[in-house]
Amino acid sequence: MRHMTLAFLGSAAPSRVLDAITLFPQPPFALGPVGIFDSCLPLPPRQPRLIAWHVDFLQRSDLLASFHRLLVVWLERHGLISAHADRFCPHVTLCRRPKQLADWEQAFTPLPLFIRAITLFSSLGASQYQPLWSYPLIAPFEELDHTADIAFCVRATTLQELYQHAQFGLAFSFPPLLHYLDREGQPDTLEAIVSALNARIAIADQEVGCPYKAVSYHGDVYERNGLLEWEMIVDV
Repeated sequence: MRHMTLAFLGSAAPSRVLDAITLFPQPPFALGPVGIFDSCLPLPPRQPRLIAWHVDFLQRSDLLASFHRLLVVWLERHGLISAHADRFCPHVTLCRRPKQLADWEQAFTPLPLFIRAITLFSSLGASQYQPLWSYPLIAPFEELDHTADIAFCVRATTLQELYQHAQFGLAFSFPPLLHYLDREGQPDTLEAIVSALNARIAIADQEVGCPYKAVSYHGDVYERNGLLEWEMIVDV
């Protein structure tokens, strides 16, 4: 599991942070946002000291940036960081002091991800970290045990988001599907979602081969705890 930094608190005493954390600003999302590692990101660009992969959060990018600004203001108000105007650049660090930048760039491949939790870490040195507090998020999808095929529990707030999260569930098992991601699709029924998913699978299978045969026209969408849920079964 990798971590994406929302804010660096420097030498702030953990006790001060934990005293303030009871007033932590609630994120405007209960589901963990999905995203794509879309490029290799040397930082800083001119004389890189680390290699990261940049994250594109698609339709949630503005929402994440807005929450980041809210978080920074909250940290400033509690004296945990100095005032600054850093632009939010979502990324995950993979390597420090890289020697062969070209090798990292050539090895890059797009991969899916989603955020599981917002966590406060204390640095122990030597790139070792201790979690002190965590704000869990609901998984947008998770694989289920199934006797013959692959199955996922897909969660969302709208049918359009359900379609997107279903695509990411499939891409977690077969990342090349990201090349065929439908970012603009707006299916408004479960039947339309399944049809659109199978269209992406068919294109991928024709061009690069795909381990999936089709998403089954199975089940219904239910509302649970304010979220939509669907059991997606995939023939393989």
